[in-house]
Amino acid sequence: METLYIKGLKKERELIIDLWSDRVISTSSNYKTLPVENIRKRVSEHFNALLDLYENNSETKLKRFLRSLAKERYRMGFDAKETTIAFLNGQSVILTVLDDLRDGNPHFCSNCREITDSFNKSQMLYSDFHKQVILSDTKTYFKQEIKKLEKHFTSVAEGTSDAVMVVDTELMIRYWNKGAEEIYGYTENEILGKHLSIIVPDDLLFKGELKNLSEFVSKKGQIKNYQTSRLTKDKKTLTVDITASVLRDDDGKNIGFSTVHHNLTEQLNLEKNIRSREQFLTNIVDNSVDAIIGLDLEDKILSWNKGADLIFGYKREEMLGQSFNILLPQDKENQEKTKIIQKALKKDGFIKNFEIKLYNSKGERLYTSLTRSYIREKGRKITGSAAVIRDITEYKKLESQIGHSEKLAVIGQLAAGIAHEVGNPLTSISSLIQILVRTIEDEKIIHDLDLIKNQTDRITKLIRDLVTFSQPSDTTYKSTDINTMISKAVKILNYDKRAKRCKITTDFSSDVPVVDMPEDQISQVIINLLLNALDSLDNGSGKIYVATSLAHDKIHISIKDNGCGIPEQLREKIFEPFFTTKEVGKGTGLGLWISYSIINNLNGTITVDSEMNAGTEFKIEIPLLR
Repeated sequence: METLYIKGLKKERELIIDLWSDRVISTSSNYKTLPVENIRKRVSEHFNALLDLYENNSETKLKRFLRSLAKERYRMGFDAKETTIAFLNGQSVILTVLDDLRDGNPHFCSNCREITDSFNKSQMLYSDFHKQVILSDTKTYFKQEIKKLEKHFTSVAEGTSDAVMVVDTELMIRYWNKGAEEIYGYTENEILGKHLSIIVPDDLLFKGELKNLSEFVSKKGQIKNYQTSRLTKDKKTLTVDITASVLRDDDGKNIGFSTVHHNLTEQLNLEKNIRSREQFLTNIVDNSVDAIIGLDLEDKILSWNKGADLIFGYKREEMLGQSFNILLPQDKENQEKTKIIQKALKKDGFIKNFEIKLYNSKGERLYTSLTRSYIREKGRKITGSAAVIRDITEYKKLESQIGHSEKLAVIGQLAAGIAHEVGNPLTSISSLIQILVRTIEDEKIIHDLDLIKNQTDRITKLIRDLVTFSQPSDTTYKSTDINTMISKAVKILNYDKRAKRCKITTDFSSDVPVVDMPEDQISQVIINLLLNALDSLDNGSGKIYVATSLAHDKIHISIKDNGCGIPEQLREKIFEPFFTTKEVGKGTGLGLWISYSIINNLNGTITVDSEMNAGTEFKIEIPLLR
């Protein structure tokens, strides 16, 4: 058991002894008659022996205590069942305290298993010692005459709640104690002279169990801890533990068998409940929505829960034995983060809520929050580690969107001010140029004025984009045939001289319905994306593919080119205002942002897939119902 839990148990020693003692006192009428000091003393001795077992893996103290307890309780007239049930009460108390101490430790279940095993060992050892006491006394009585043997044997048998019986060589019942009456329901008068098969289930009789048992005991002299089923008078099936020995006369002749039946039914039910609780805790771990992964010292995967299945897409069978590095992108950023994790583990033994990018089975990167801690055995030896991983990808996207929106709000206010301040003087300059052109005859001056007018027109376009950016126009909905609207946009694009050197292909689905939509704004989006596609193409070999479809109550529009592509580091920025990769004077950096805003206002999405030197695809999804 981990030192942490052993220390915790020691710290809660008095609480454990108090709770355990209280439960023992309520176990049976026999325990209620004992002095409290006696019970506390024995509970304390048992607890100390268990601690020695957990710390030093030594059973010496435990055996010495149980042997002494068996003798004392036997002489007090206690049966083994009463005491073993008292043990189970102690097990329940320690498990409860251990549960309070675990604080999310993933190895709680292994510690529970060690507690359960130690109490199972206590029950087995105590049962053996208790039976040894009974058999030891019985053998002493058997050395005398049969009558004297029966007299002494009766006094022993009546002092236990276990079923004690004597059968002859024909398996006819010759002795039946009160414990047997309580367990099986037959009185002494009802059972004496009957065959032992009266309490054996039919299926076991058919298999020849009684014959096999008698032959085995006759040959070996005894049988211990034989677990089987027996029937009560009202035909209830019990699980019993049988110890049997050969009875011999003074000449050594076999005259029958003595048997002790210990009823395990209640004990097994308690153990079943404990195992059920352990399984319940295991199921909590296995069904956690977070990935919980156990690793050895070489970071090989030892356990993999269903949460890991869902997050990473790998099945448990294919991940066991694999290196944890299969989930780690081997880039510079993650290499640095891996060093931080290892450093924290060596220093503190754990790292909590550390953000790192991991791969899923599709090769997609996930934003995750990692909590990892070392697993230690006794003596603080590290045997591996446990990783709890939470997928925070959607949270990161939301966080990014919120930051993006805040930034846009500030830029929008600035853009509105610039548009207002620049627009008015620009209108005056444009008017003056037109007047001068009409009044001046010098061709050179007129040419220069034309150049000035071209530049003012360029500024005017920028101002219009700024106005659109800061104060989007009213959205007027009307019945719109998306396919027809895109066809018109493609025709408009064909007027661009660059379009003469590329091939534009369309593939419109007839399933796309006529819907109420701001046609002018959607047309603006399509034209912006088509112009961007033209800008990315090489002369003479360019291709643009435009397609529509309907799926899941959404209209899908795809605009794909085979152009130069967008570098990966820029893809997250292309929808930001004023961001452009074009040369100065060839783009305002507002086209894609305006397109993004229009689609977003329709509760739709616009995304981009791109590969360098292979092309770019913009995908638009617009829901039919808003």
